[in-house]
Amino acid sequence: MFSWSDWVHRRVETIQFETYDTYRRQISVDFTLPANSGELTLAGDDQEVYFTPLTLLKKRPLTNFDLRDEAGAAIPLLTKDRNASLAASLLAGLASLVAPPLLKEAHGSVPPPDIDLVFMKLALTEGDSGVDPVDELQPVEGMEEASCLWREQLLTDRRFLATARILTQNYLVIVPLCGPTGVRRILKLSYDEPPTRSDAWLQDAPAEGVFRKVLGWIVGEEIGPRPRSRPRPRRIRRSLGLMSDVRSISVPAASYGAGYHLEFVAPDGLNITRGDLIPIRNKKVARESIQTLRDSRRRAHLYLPRGTDLPFGASEAAAVVHLRPSSATLVRATALLSLFTTVLLVFVGFRWEGLVENIGVVPGLLLIVPAGLAALVARPGEASITTQLLLGIRSMAIFEGFCAFAAAALIVGGRSCEPGLLGENCKNWEATSLALLVLAGASAVVMCALFIAWYCSSHPPEQAQP
Repeated sequence: MFSWSDWVHRRVETIQFETYDTYRRQISVDFTLPANSGELTLAGDDQEVYFTPLTLLKKRPLTNFDLRDEAGAAIPLLTKDRNASLAASLLAGLASLVAPPLLKEAHGSVPPPDIDLVFMKLALTEGDSGVDPVDELQPVEGMEEASCLWREQLLTDRRFLATARILTQNYLVIVPLCGPTGVRRILKLSYDEPPTRSDAWLQDAPAEGVFRKVLGWIVGEEIGPRPRSRPRPRRIRRSLGLMSDVRSISVPAASYGAGYHLEFVAPDGLNITRGDLIPIRNKKVARESIQTLRDSRRRAHLYLPRGTDLPFGASEAAAVVHLRPSSATLVRATALLSLFTTVLLVFVGFRWEGLVENIGVVPGLLLIVPAGLAALVARPGEASITTQLLLGIRSMAIFEGFCAFAAAALIVGGRSCEPGLLGENCKNWEATSLALLVLAGASAVVMCALFIAWYCSSHPPEQAQP
C-alpha cells in the first residue's frame, strides 16, 4: 500500500451521473504485481495466490458492485470479517515496524493482545461512527506497562496514525490473484455511490409543512420531509439554466498509483462546462498542481501528471464539476420558439380586430405553438438528473404555450353573436386588446429569461473564473 506508485502504473476512473443523487464510479487499475509480494496460500491447482490491495472504498453502502478481470470474468472479494481481520493484521504488522528495537526487546516484538483488539475494532467500525484511533489508543489507569508503552509509541508515529484513520474510514479492497508475479494486468471495478452528508451539495431537510401533516392524517401515518439538494433560490436558478449545478466529489484514488486519469460523463442533454482536479496535501490545497478544464463537452478528461507527489496517507484529491443544460438541445429551440410566440402575440394583439372576421384562422395560428412545444418538451428515456436540470426550462416553455392557448381562448370565448335583421351582430370583449398585450408582455419576459439561459449555456460564466 505504501508503494502503490511503484507497481500501480495507472488508475483510470470514470464518473457517470446517472440519477440526480447517485453517480456510478468505474475504476480501471493497470498494475504489475511486484516480485516481493507475500505468498499467502496455494490454489487447488498449486498456483500461488496473492492477496492484492487494489484500492480503498468508503465504509458506506455500495450498490451494483462489480469486479472483473481482463477477460471480463468476475473476481471474488474477501468477506467483511476476513477483510477486517486482514486490515487489523496490517495495522499490527505496521505497529511492529514502527516500534523501536528497545521497546520490542523489552516487551515483545508484537503489540499486546489488548491493542490487537483495538485494531480489530477500528477495522470493523462503520465509517461514520466517529471512532478515532487516537482516542482508542489512549492509555488508561490500570493498564499493564507493556501496553502503555506500546500505545504511547504508536500515538507519536504520524504515519501509523494516518494509516489507522484510513482503515477506520475505508474498506481495503483485497483481491486474491492467481498466477506469477511480474505480469502486467488490468482489473476493473464499478459501483453506484450515493452522496453523503459531508458532500457539498446536500443541505438539511426542510421543516415539515402543513401539506405533509394533512397528507399524513389522510393516510394514517407520519410523512417526513423530503431532503432538499440545495436551498430553494439556488435550485430555481439552476433549473432555469441561469446557474450551473456544481458537484464536488472526493477522489482519494488519485494517490494510489503512479498516474491518475479522471473522466466525467454527463447524460444526454447536459454538458460539463468546467472541471477541476484539486490535489490536497496535509489538508492544504496544492494550487500549483490543480488541473482545470474550461470547455463544454459531454466527456471531460482530467489528468494528474506522473511527477505529482501524492504520498499514501498524507494526500488526496477532490474534483469539482459544473453541469449545465446543453444549448444544442432544449434551450436553443425553446428560446427561438418563445421568440416566435412573442412576435405572434404582439401581432395578434394589435391586429386582432382585423383578423377576427375570419375567426377560425386566429385560434388555429395560435395553437401551433402548444403543438410544437408538446413535441419539443416530451423527451422519453432521459436521465433523472437531466429532468431535474431542465425542469425550469420546460416550465418556461409550457408557459409560452399557455400564453398562446390563452390568447386563442380569449379571442374565441370573448366573442358573442346575436341574430339581427341583417344577419348576426358579433362583438368582442372590450378588454381583449389589453389582455392580449398583457399575454404578449408575459411571453416577452419569459423569452428574455430563455435567451439569458441560452447565452449562459453557450458562454458559461464559470469558464472565465480563475
